[in-house]
Amino acid sequence: MSAPLIAFLDCEYTDPVDIDLISIALVTENGAEFYAERSDYRKEACSEFVHVAVLPLLDAPASRVLTREQLAVDLRAWLTALPGEVAICADDRTDYELLDDAVGGDLPANVTALDQTWDLALTVTFGEAVARYHAEPGHPWHHALHDARALLAGWKAMQAEAEQQSMIKTPRK
Repeated sequence: MSAPLIAFLDCEYTDPVDIDLISIALVTENGAEFYAERSDYRKEACSEFVHVAVLPLLDAPASRVLTREQLAVDLRAWLTALPGEVAICADDRTDYELLDDAVGGDLPANVTALDQTWDLALTVTFGEAVARYHAEPGHPWHHALHDARALLAGWKAMQAEAEQQSMIKTPRK
């Protein structure tokens, strides 16, 4: 049995207390991407931080600005179309809750795991790779798609480091 496909998840939302999804992104280890913004999030629930740091970054084409209902349909279809089993990784439990809500509380059967990346996020390699990604022009923090891509960059850096370390530890013949 092969390992599940990993999809990195990030969400932007109105406020931690009065929470409503604004945007959602998933980026898989093989390069597939899903990004959408909600057209019907509660603007009045947005914190000052969200007004300053998140809303100005919203940039989805009109075809990817969706109602809650259309987002659920599109997101479920995208997840279902992914090959094999899928493990979702995020750096915040809130993202999983927002994903679950976005699909109407019923994740597709091929989504078999929800794994937080807290352990990875605490490593220097992961954090440096995420910071390098965001340091590039056009890769802002607090944009769901860029934050998900940054998680993927961090994971790839960890994979490369692990591979390099295994090559160092393996005696050559």
